[in-house]
Amino acid sequence: MERNNNNNLTKVIYNDGTVRYFDIIGEIESLITGLLPTSQIENVKLAVHVELGKNVTAIGKFAFINCTRLKSVIIPDSVTIIGNSAFYNCNSLVKVIMPNSVTTIGKFVFGCCKSLTNIEIPDSVTSIGNSAFTHCESLTNIEIPNSVTSIRSYTFYNCTNLKNVTIPNSVVEIDDNAFGYCRNITKIVIPDSVKFMGNYVFMQCKNLREIKLSANIPFDRRYF
Repeated sequence: MERNNNNNLTKVIYNDGTVRYFDIIGEIESLITGLLPTSQIENVKLAVHVELGKNVTAIGKFAFINCTRLKSVIIPDSVTIIGNSAFYNCNSLVKVIMPNSVTTIGKFVFGCCKSLTNIEIPDSVTSIGNSAFTHCESLTNIEIPNSVTSIRSYTFYNCTNLKNVTIPNSVVEIDDNAFGYCRNITKIVIPDSVKFMGNYVFMQCKNLREIKLSANIPFDRRYF
């Protein structure tokens, strides 16, 4: 992708070599990106809503990073991969519709999406990258699908309003700082499927009053 010096113009180069420009001067309500298998959009700073086209199969890394006015995203059921930091620091984002086709959520995908209160992770997802939801400070509930086997480092770090977490029996490991600084969690159940927990998984979870540990995990203060 080439960078265009006009900050009000988005230039997208598709896999077939065609080029399309999006004029985003002013207060637009919708940006429909059409094709875009792995291309990245530059300078989409005024976009409020993004609806991806049916031919999209992957959202590339950094695709919508720092789109601070973006409020909603509709991902079509053709998408299987959301690349690293795709929506990082979209701090006005409140709504994400993620279909049951997505299998991979990369690292930092929704990091610092500070207005995101709820997101439904579909059962198709098998991999959630490190820090995928780090600093999602408005997130209150999360249900991890039973297709996921690992909660990686810093996945929900500093989700300060997170209260309810559902960890399924498919999870076998919870890595370092996965829930660090989640200050509003009061109770959590670690299923017996979990065989490993890293350091400081619940660091500074100051309101955590009750934890049910897996039968395979002995109590250890290093978790806190």
